[in-house]
Amino acid sequence: MILASSGPSPVRLVLSAPQRPWQDVVVDYLVTVTGDGLDASAGITSIEGDSLAEYFSGIAERFRGWSGVLEWQSLEGQLRRRRTGPTAGM
Repeated sequence: MILASSGPSPVRLVLSAPQRPWQDVVVDYLVTVTGDGLDASAGITSIEGDSLAEYFSGIAERFRGWSGVLEWQSLEGQLRRRRTGPTAGM
C-alpha cells in the first residue's frame, strides 16, 4: 500500500504473509515501511488478523467515498491504520 507519493519515491507499507507461531489464533506479521529515505520494519501481533481483511474490504467496497473514518489496529497497538473517507465521486 502506498502511504504517500509526494517525493522522490513513494512511501510504501508492506505486510508479510501472516505467520501462526503457535498454530492457534495468534497471527504475526512483519511490517515494512520504505521510501523517501525511510527503511523500517517491525513485528506486529493480532488475533485472527483483528479484522484486517474486513478493514481493507470496507475501503474497497466504499471506493466512491464514505463519511467518517475507518480504523484498524493490531492487538498490541504496534500498528494503527486510519483512513478518512475521500470525497464522493473521486
